[in-house]
Amino acid sequence: MYVVSLLDSIDYGATGVDAIIQNVRFILSTEWNSCVLNRSLGWIQDIKDGPIDFVKSQLASRIVEAIETREPRAQVEEVLFDVDPLNGRLIPTVKVVIQEDASIQSA
Repeated sequence: MYVVSLLDSIDYGATGVDAIIQNVRFILSTEWNSCVLNRSLGWIQDIKDGPIDFVKSQLASRIVEAIETREPRAQVEEVLFDVDPLNGRLIPTVKVVIQEDASIQSA
């Protein structure tokens, strides 16, 4: 199992498990509709206010859907959030299991 946080740099030569983890980081770090040539990449981050448990559950389901749709070799086991109360942010981290034998289907 791998613990994956937000993307901090890109390794253009990543292969195997490192490439899969980097893909998950990229999806986790990308807001839906913000990637110029691929508007459906990322996850919808439009919940701005609400009870914290409701917001966490909504965001977690969106993150799982985005990762498992765009990177089928990664199976999300758990979504965790670090809370930044000074800036009012939830910072996601996911635990994933890599399925190296899964195939990638192009759209």
